[in-house]
Amino acid sequence: MCDDTPAGPDDFDAWVCRTVLNPRVPLFWEARNLLEEENDADRALSHSVLVAIAAGRSTPGGIAE
Repeated sequence: MCDDTPAGPDDFDAWVCRTVLNPRVPLFWEARNLLEEENDADRALSHSVLVAIAAGRSTPGGIAE
């Protein structure tokens, strides 16, 4: 699973399901692990940033908004 890559654009959605959204693959837990390593970080702020990115915002201004 760790060496799985999308076969092409048509396989990308299936690849995301096989890897990023699969709790048996380390990538699934990476965001949580990174947040836990940041002991000084404000969790509410970190979650707000993740929500903004998940909502499609991709510029610093859009994320801050």
